[in-house]
Amino acid sequence: MMDTGSLNKEKINSISYNADNSFMAIATSIGFRIYGIQPLVLRQFRDLGTPLQLVELIGRTNLIGMVGQKETPFTPPNRLAIFDDSTCEITQRRKK
Repeated sequence: MMDTGSLNKEKINSISYNADNSFMAIATSIGFRIYGIQPLVLRQFRDLGTPLQLVELIGRTNLIGMVGQKETPFTPPNRLAIFDDSTCEITQRRKK
């Protein structure tokens, strides 16, 4: 019998660091993860149900820039979305 749980594993699409390298952002096949570096600890995990190709922390703020990997209303690949983690609101900007 085939293990169907292995088909739904989260995959890493990109890794980035904030300006002072104190946090690491990981774009995944289902959302994103934010880790503190010293010590290495998971600070934030968001399962958005959609793959992201890029996630960037904006300094040490609650703002997270992200670009989708697939064409979805939430994170299309031709727009930068700014996610405010303190309010869970998203602002989208169209690429020119």
